[in-house]
Amino acid sequence: MKIHRFICELEPSFSELCINDLEVIHQIKNVLRLEAGEIIEVSDGKGSVVRAKIIELEKSSIMLHAIRAIENNMTGAINTILYCSLLKNKNFDLVVQKATEVGIETLVPIITQRTVKHGFNYFRIQKIVKESSEQCGRSSIPLVCHPMDFKEAVEDAIDNSINFFFHKDAQRFNPKEIQGKILQRVGIFIGPEGGWLDAELELAKERNFYIRSLGKLTLRAETAAIIASYIVETGS
Repeated sequence: MKIHRFICELEPSFSELCINDLEVIHQIKNVLRLEAGEIIEVSDGKGSVVRAKIIELEKSSIMLHAIRAIENNMTGAINTILYCSLLKNKNFDLVVQKATEVGIETLVPIITQRTVKHGFNYFRIQKIVKESSEQCGRSSIPLVCHPMDFKEAVEDAIDNSINFFFHKDAQRFNPKEIQGKILQRVGIFIGPEGGWLDAELELAKERNFYIRSLGKLTLRAETAAIIASYIVETGS
């Protein structure tokens, strides 16, 4: 039987926990229709997870009895940072959702010369990240940054252990480039629908970024972002 996980601010009192987040309360009571006596998992979104039993459901609160702490199984040794151009329609939403599921730690929306969409709803993206984290069983929520222009993002990435700049006309990415290495922060750069400008590619080269491709086929930007996030995060 699946144990549902929820991410919210908690008010602990010894072995008892109180959920006051109205959105989470609505999900537990009205969407999933969970009842007193059922087991759930709750996380503070920072890595701590507790398995607990529902004791009492009120209109504006839910009381839980803590059973035990759960080991954080989603924290890797690498802090993977996805620098992805804002994309049209809901394609960026899809990238955020799937990158969260594969384990990305930080999401940095970037604006390049060919970025078409510049609007960014920070609170909606935060909601997608939270819901995706709950769905996949993460115990921590990825950090979502406000949009940066390309040059600012490149400077931000200077302190990373290594940066992969994905471009279709480049050497294919090889997982062995990161396997067995001690890497604290790994950056992944994904361009917009129209691709990178030559000047942007040259700047990445000047900063010693690894220019890599995902194969011979031309992928949609959102597809490239999801695949790159997975293969770098998992090293496979």
